[in-house]
Amino acid sequence: HATGLFTLLGSDFSDGSSFEMALASHSICQEIVPVLEKETSIPILLQKRKAIRLALDDEEVNLIQLMGKWQSKYLPIEWLSPNRCLAIEPRITNQIMGGMLEHDALQLDSYRLTLALATASELQGAKFKFRKVVGINHNNQKVTGVQLDDSEIECDITILATGSWSNFFTDIIQFPICVHPLKGERL
Repeated sequence: HATGLFTLLGSDFSDGSSFEMALASHSICQEIVPVLEKETSIPILLQKRKAIRLALDDEEVNLIQLMGKWQSKYLPIEWLSPNRCLAIEPRITNQIMGGMLEHDALQLDSYRLTLALATASELQGAKFKFRKVVGINHNNQKVTGVQLDDSEIECDITILATGSWSNFFTDIIQFPICVHPLKGERL
């Protein structure tokens, strides 16, 4: 089981197109989950929750408050004192210096979401092959297929949608992919 948290208060966003894409994704998630649940009969357990981005030192206070200045143009957020943070969630450390409250964070079961997406895709005719990819075949720098451990899939386009495991393809595509899985990485 892996609970997915979809929060818009991450420090990996910047003002402009990246944050606008995050907002669109947040909206699409809320629209698509009921459709997936209806089509697949898989409960994804989507909930809207409050989330607090905690600051534990002066550097985090400055970063979170600076980001909050532009993020507040897009969504309702508010800076909370340590006492207000502890009133909402008393189990957090009393070493906090404050936190930014987001009212509309989304929480869901990420395994069930993945299963529902795969099931809906299959219902629409998609086929999944669970094999080890050992190479990307190409001719004159044009992709011609994906080499599996036991066969080949011919194709004109290949999308590496492998998330935090993308770095495993560095040798296969002969190009560095500097992405590594992190404990607690968010959906």
